[in-house]
Amino acid sequence: MNLFWQFYPRVNGFGMFSLTHIRCLIILIILSYFIITYYLNNNTIQKRIAFIIGLVLLLLEMLFLILLIITNQFSYDQLPLQLCDLSAFIIFIDAIKSTKFTRAILYSLSMPGALAALIFPDWACNPIFNAFSIISFLVHTLLVMYPIMKIINKEIIPSFNDMIYNIIFLVICIPIMLEVNHLFNANFFFLSEAAPGSPLEPLQHMFGHYYILSALIMILIIWSIMYLPWINKNKEYHQSYLNNK
Repeated sequence: MNLFWQFYPRVNGFGMFSLTHIRCLIILIILSYFIITYYLNNNTIQKRIAFIIGLVLLLLEMLFLILLIITNQFSYDQLPLQLCDLSAFIIFIDAIKSTKFTRAILYSLSMPGALAALIFPDWACNPIFNAFSIISFLVHTLLVMYPIMKIINKEIIPSFNDMIYNIIFLVICIPIMLEVNHLFNANFFFLSEAAPGSPLEPLQHMFGHYYILSALIMILIIWSIMYLPWINKNKEYHQSYLNNK
């Protein structure tokens, strides 16, 4: 229990791709399945369910910060400025009023980013029975589940045209985060260095100072892969709309 309240003590870690890690992912997948099924089968309260998910995400983010503060472990490099932290706020906004901007960010940045974090958790070097590890698993699961839930319900229909919103988001955020990282000696958006064990780590070893540029190129490739399957789908939806008009 001494390790339960410690912020990433980096001892007794559950291990990336360990049996414990895989079991956690299976449990979270099952939990997500039941929540998504409940959402899809309750049309009249879908907006309320989405709002509750957004609210739970914000509460988890607040709990994370509060635990750091009351245990005297808070530092400025732990501010909620990572992509996944910002995504929690975007989901809350989307739950209140969904826009092309929020939908684009959730599909192409929040979802793949959170999924990568679950598969390659940088908290794997810490105990599984740790408050911050548990919160991290829950937050990233909700970040993946929410867009999937909306995609299945056809509330998010990705389009290549929406990539402009992703580019605008990164063009605004990256310079700000670079400055904040320099100011607080932090690593927001993993711009200073790659997360240990993540797919970004080999890029940093290969490209060194050009790590950020190589990461952006990788993001563009991932976006192309993510949007390509939707080209025909968009045509089908458009044709269906014209037929029903």
